[in-house]
Amino acid sequence: MSFDPVNANQDIVKRRYATDNFDQLLGDLVTEIEARNYRITRINHIDNIFDRREAGVEITARFRHYKIVEFCNLNSCSELISAELLSGVFMPVRFAIYQTEEEENVAHVAFLDPNAFARLFNSASLHQVAAELSKDMNDVLEELSCYACCSDSGGDFCRNIQRARGPEDGRAILAGAKLSWGRFHPAIG
Repeated sequence: MSFDPVNANQDIVKRRYATDNFDQLLGDLVTEIEARNYRITRINHIDNIFDRREAGVEITARFRHYKIVEFCNLNSCSELISAELLSGVFMPVRFAIYQTEEEENVAHVAFLDPNAFARLFNSASLHQVAAELSKDMNDVLEELSCYACCSDSGGDFCRNIQRARGPEDGRAILAGAKLSWGRFHPAIG
């Protein structure tokens, strides 16, 4: 077995979303995770560190908001662990969602691609489950693009175009048209 180390630039999937409501984007993230039959096991509120300022503790942080959303599906989790018992050290999978100090109306969502940790093990079944999980996680990010740009319709505008004409046609249609509030669709730019 050859070792292919995790490469942060390649294996951490990152997206940016224009938003003026971080909590709404967090809620949309949770909704999309649950829509794929995953259970939210925990949300770590790292930004609660700011509550300590009231107690006089000096805080140095480069973020306004920072949450870590942990989730799992017991079936896929048990498949991963059954394929390789040590894969449990990567469970549950998680998204980091954050907003930097410098970017008031931009939020970031990132995750470690499950294919990256699957490469550490020599197991075909582990690779298969990791690929399915990776697809689900990327689909969540794609859906967040629809929520972020079409918040008035809960993303239905984007999904309806993609259902009617297919994902590529949907993006082509959106590429030529500014949305009603003057921004271009994030899936195309």
